[in-house]
Amino acid sequence: MLHDHKPFHDGVAAFKSALLQSGILGQQDLITAEKRARETARPLIWVLSSLGYCAQDRLYEIASESFSIPLLNNEDLPDAPALSKIVPISFMREKAIAPIETTSGELKLVMADPLDLEGLSAVEFKAGVPIEPLLFPRDAILAWLDKCEDELEPTTEVSVSRDSDLDETRLKDLAAGAPVVEWVERLLALCVEWGASDIHLEQSKTSLLVRVRIDGHLTKPDLPPAPKADAVISRVKLIAGLNIAERRVPQDGRIRTRIGGRDIDVRVATITTLEGESLVLRILDQSKGFLSLGQTGLGGASLKRLRAAFEEPDGIVLVTGPTGSGKTTTLYAALQEIATPDKKLISVEDPVEYHLIGVTQVPIKPEIGFDFARSLRAMLRHDPNVIMIGEIRDLETAGIAIEAALTGHQVLSTIHTNSAVATITRLMEMGVADYLLASALRAITAQRLIRKLCSNCKTSEAPRYSFKKLLEVELGVQVDEIFKATGCAECRNTGYSGRTSISEVVTITSDLQRLISSRGSENDMRAHIKENGWESLREAGFQTVVRGETTIDEVIRVVGAGAMA
Repeated sequence: MLHDHKPFHDGVAAFKSALLQSGILGQQDLITAEKRARETARPLIWVLSSLGYCAQDRLYEIASESFSIPLLNNEDLPDAPALSKIVPISFMREKAIAPIETTSGELKLVMADPLDLEGLSAVEFKAGVPIEPLLFPRDAILAWLDKCEDELEPTTEVSVSRDSDLDETRLKDLAAGAPVVEWVERLLALCVEWGASDIHLEQSKTSLLVRVRIDGHLTKPDLPPAPKADAVISRVKLIAGLNIAERRVPQDGRIRTRIGGRDIDVRVATITTLEGESLVLRILDQSKGFLSLGQTGLGGASLKRLRAAFEEPDGIVLVTGPTGSGKTTTLYAALQEIATPDKKLISVEDPVEYHLIGVTQVPIKPEIGFDFARSLRAMLRHDPNVIMIGEIRDLETAGIAIEAALTGHQVLSTIHTNSAVATITRLMEMGVADYLLASALRAITAQRLIRKLCSNCKTSEAPRYSFKKLLEVELGVQVDEIFKATGCAECRNTGYSGRTSISEVVTITSDLQRLISSRGSENDMRAHIKENGWESLREAGFQTVVRGETTIDEVIRVVGAGAMA
């Protein structure tokens, strides 16, 4: 009963030749696409479409001519596929095929891959009649099948307000479908290529919202439509080693993969909302080298002050700022400078993000009671010279850190406050004794990350009169030219590419120790450090504008409009 499918294979050479002759592909492009198709076990026509070499509709026009298979028109699609009770919708979606009608003893089969003999033969066997293949773009088939499934199987939708009564087998089938696998792979590959730090997948009752964070800015990427939300969420949870049927409690998982020759570590966190599940994927590129302190954005007097604090044999150096302000990057840079064979360095982190050579790194495990405080006690028995604590969150951890600093250890850590001076007040509010704090602290640096202007498209402009006068008063400089964001292909039309930090560094002098011990006000402390040449976050932001690294608008976005008053 099976037809002779040799003409399908004969069309391959004609298809490749047509692509080359049309100028759509160069020879090297074709080699790259064929290699990618072999590596991913995906049809060549799908890979060509996903790589963006040619519009999908045009690819299928060429394929139709090359393989002598008619190309179906949109208006020829019926309301629903034929034989849906014999051929499951899940199989149709996985293979991107769909039987549509039987006429004159033959079954018309819409297919996205002209070489999918396995799918064609399977449908032919199930139907028991000969097959007449028709070509149709893959994305259009999947969109049509999604619509049809909603109409054919309305009972398969599961309310997220109920406890977990999900069909785990169904979710695994959805997660294993070829379109879903390919879409998730492409999402990860593109985000790594763009240098994204996070991917946000937010499920609703009708769709999946996809956003990515690039250079600290959250935006909707230009991607092909996502498959069904349940399928994407289940796929990510599956490869992250999570329970795909559990939606009642948050879960944390990890994906280790290799993309473009680079080792990529993806941390996955889930949470259930009123609309469905929300996933955040933190991308950690293990192949990236570590920044030095000088490369983080620190410079001038601030860098000298911080390096001097790190050269002290004991005491606490704190890095403060909101989530995503580069605190861990700064600590890692410091550890790389401090690490020498004659020093024992131990870190306790939640989680350990990057492997540091020469540092003993310990992850905390709250589920078994191994938190920061308990791990710190254990670390002190390992004779360290330098201790890095991922974050000071409570009085117990702060107390042990203070004790370690006062007994000959150098302690580096982070804390969440808005400014360097506010860190002192925050620790005293936690319950740390003022005289112990004054003795243990060596320096505090508060920092923010700002986007840098794209060097390819930034354009100059004259500064506003008010800003020009502000620079004259605060920095003592006259500026007649600054730069603005324009946008080009290299920066994805954002006008920005990459980030740098702005920081304010406070060194704990003897005078400041006396202010801390006497519980002086934040205003008194700020007045004192200002007299000693302190550069605030606002002034650091202004300096980056003067140097042509960023824009006034970006500094306002990060530091706040009040800082421009």
